[in-house]
Amino acid sequence: VEMKRASTSVLQRRLRIGYGRAAAILDQMERAQMIGPVDGARPRPVLGRAFETIAHWESAETVE
Repeated sequence: VEMKRASTSVLQRRLRIGYGRAAAILDQMERAQMIGPVDGARPRPVLGRAFETIAHWESAETVE
């Protein structure tokens, strides 16, 4: 999210997971409208909703 681009390779490196799992995570993020659709081999754009969701999660953590 910080990079404003989402790709399987970034998830694989950052989370130390395989391609299949990274691709599944991106598919879930697309369904949640957090990232844009596939555009060939280019990284997917991160949509504003992703930033709103993260801000919500962070505010929920401070309440606890």
